[in-house]
Amino acid sequence: MQPMLLRLNREPVPAFRLSRVESLVGRDPVCEVFTQSPSCSRRHALIRVNAQTATSADVTLVDLESRNGSFVNGERVRGSLTLREHDVLEFGGIRFAYLLRSPAELAVEMRLLELATRDALTGLANRATFHRETEREFARAMRYSRTMAVALFDVNRLKRINDDHGHATGDQALRVVGAALRGEIRGYDLAARLSGDEFALLLPESTAAAASMVIERVREQLALTPVDTAQGPMAVTVSAGIVDIAAGAPTARELLAMADRLLYVDKSQHAGRAGGPSPVPASTRS
Repeated sequence: MQPMLLRLNREPVPAFRLSRVESLVGRDPVCEVFTQSPSCSRRHALIRVNAQTATSADVTLVDLESRNGSFVNGERVRGSLTLREHDVLEFGGIRFAYLLRSPAELAVEMRLLELATRDALTGLANRATFHRETEREFARAMRYSRTMAVALFDVNRLKRINDDHGHATGDQALRVVGAALRGEIRGYDLAARLSGDEFALLLPESTAAAASMVIERVREQLALTPVDTAQGPMAVTVSAGIVDIAAGAPTARELLAMADRLLYVDKSQHAGRAGGPSPVPASTRS
């Protein structure tokens, strides 16, 4: 059995084998467990494998006086802590499960995790995963006075695409949107398909203005990757509503409701235009 960390949230979902006696966790590229999250210190924590047998391991987590702390099962680690299998570790908002697995068992575990958390058509996170991570990120941002932004958006006229060109073309339009989102987000952001033509982005450590730039790049990418139809190439467009935590929402649910209202304002104004203007983000920050 190999001690390892299985990443539980954000993009992508890799596993880190703890094959060395000591493995660093942090933003420094030399770290064995590397994360891009700006809430994670460059050298955030150390994981030490003290002893290992075929069926067990003695593994210790040491916090390296990180700015935002290391957490195990929701409790902040003071100094060091011996890990137990299935512990959930958190560094700068990025969560990992500590597991003992063979390579074959790990492959099965990762496949089950994907089925539970991913949208089958686009490969993005599913609705439940997005809402769970938004609640968690909102609580973290409030606790540490950090910023975060969310964006909700719809594929314009998806029903008409399905009616005029068939559902296979509609599905391809959704895949194109998913690929455009995946290509524009950072490693600690989260892109999700909520249902039908609805997509979302969770952008930790970001403002509404910065999120608006991401959506504009997504729109530019969509303009460059039209969907083939019997009548020729067809551009896919989206309408969006963007808001960040500075807008004053008291809960994650209200933050999403604000983004939803802005989405429908944008959709009513620009749904028929390919590559329409960027939505006005809701934020009190300049």
